[in-house]
Amino acid sequence: MRYGVAFFSSMTLAAAVTWGACGSRRPSPADDGPNGGSGSGNGGSSSTGFVSDGAAICGNDVHQPVTHPPLVYFVLDRSGSMEELATPGGASRWTHVVDAAVSMVDQLGALVRTGPRCSPHPNAEEGQECIGGTEVYSPKIGASPSAFRDAIDIDPFGGTPVSATLEALLPEVLEVEGPRAVILATDGAPNCNPNISCGADQCMVNIVGQCPPDIENCCDPAVGGIALNCVDRVATVLAVQALANAGVDVYVVGIPGSEQFSAVLDQLAVVGGVPQEGADDYYYRVDDVDTLADVFRQIGASLVSCTYDLADPPDAPGKTNVYFDASVVLQDADNGWVWVDEDTIQLVGAACDQLKTGNVSEVQIVSGCPTETPR
Repeated sequence: MRYGVAFFSSMTLAAAVTWGACGSRRPSPADDGPNGGSGSGNGGSSSTGFVSDGAAICGNDVHQPVTHPPLVYFVLDRSGSMEELATPGGASRWTHVVDAAVSMVDQLGALVRTGPRCSPHPNAEEGQECIGGTEVYSPKIGASPSAFRDAIDIDPFGGTPVSATLEALLPEVLEVEGPRAVILATDGAPNCNPNISCGADQCMVNIVGQCPPDIENCCDPAVGGIALNCVDRVATVLAVQALANAGVDVYVVGIPGSEQFSAVLDQLAVVGGVPQEGADDYYYRVDDVDTLADVFRQIGASLVSCTYDLADPPDAPGKTNVYFDASVVLQDADNGWVWVDEDTIQLVGAACDQLKTGNVSEVQIVSGCPTETPR
């Protein structure tokens, strides 16, 4: 969302609409597992994503959990304004977003199914700045951080067609079983709707103060303005609402550059069903881009389940243990694990927190030795 650069109709649309969204696409990464990646496909139950040979544990009856790792789907605004530096002399906004998303995949990849969509379309060229975004990496458990980076590291370009991007995304995410959430990350407000017009108060060029003083409304075609620079509030709210109504939570993250559009982002966050609590804004406002990776990880971790339904529960629950890597987790109602019912185990307290850090490489539920409890 490059504000107000050449808003006159005699100029190219490319110069007019470059506000918030992914540029010429790099070659698609090679598949890194079945269906384009490791882990199971979009449907059906799966393992936790952890793999173990059973070494350093006690017991030989390994129980397979039936679980649906949550889908954490990034919708990344790679518009032209993402080229701007996040801080003087630092990296671009886009570089920070890419690094933060890859960091979450690296830390939580075995616990969640991750996929990204870049907006506008990665193959958009001059004159196509408002084409809705598309998926650039098939959602999978245990996504390869390097392949994920290669897929999303596309030059910033174009506008911010969020409503069109989310409308196309809805039927695709509904094909994934289990919990589903979208992280919408942007440096501004949605635009690119060819079916709307607006006054100066909803014209992005005016809002950011880049409309010449002799022009009342830089989105008014009658004076050479371009209506595609109008804030696309209504259609985007409806697109977010449709996702929320279908059970897909939408987390809205605004990075530097989005401050002047906080009212729009707040509305999207509320409609998305997971507004931020205890803060001045409902959306996740990130003023320090160095903290963006933490924000993404916190959102991703909040979606990780600490409950395991067992397809083959033990006959004698008193001889079952839970292991994080080679370390036993005590059966403890405060900070370990408990039986919820005869075939469901739940991690609680510190044990659940530890799992959600992403620092646990493998989780196993094994029977054959007496259950370890606090002494």
